[in-house]
Amino acid sequence: MAAHGSSPARGYGHGYGRMDRERLHGGVNMRPAERRERPPARRAKAAEPIPLWDRRALLLLMAVAGVICIAMVISMSYAASIKRETNQTIKETAAIHGEIETLRIKINDVVDIEAVERRAAEMGMVYPSAEQFVYLDRKTPDTTESNDFAQYIKENAYQLR
Repeated sequence: MAAHGSSPARGYGHGYGRMDRERLHGGVNMRPAERRERPPARRAKAAEPIPLWDRRALLLLMAVAGVICIAMVISMSYAASIKRETNQTIKETAAIHGEIETLRIKINDVVDIEAVERRAAEMGMVYPSAEQFVYLDRKTPDTTESNDFAQYIKENAYQLR
């Protein structure tokens, strides 16, 4: 075998030594890198077939998980519809409370005794005289055949004493 770097077996058949080759190619070693042998790759074990009962258990587990997911979607949908109804009821309640306040103000204006007296005076109403009062005595027996107090008042309301 020839000297190092000049062997035609290595692909450098021109006969130059290592230093000459590096100088010839601008100081760059153009020789291919030596191959290192890799350790043999570990082979994966052949997959053992999954037993039938394990397959059934996995299938059942997946089915249960699917049912749980569907139940969660349905329950979330139901909760959203209840929330929407609750919000709608709250809005309606707020509107009704506003109407109640408005009616209370109107009632207070109408029930105001001074306002009623002014309105009655505008309509020409006056206080009754002493002869115009009608007195009812609870102790006297009813002169009417029925014991209806409202009927008794109607019959005797305009009688003068």
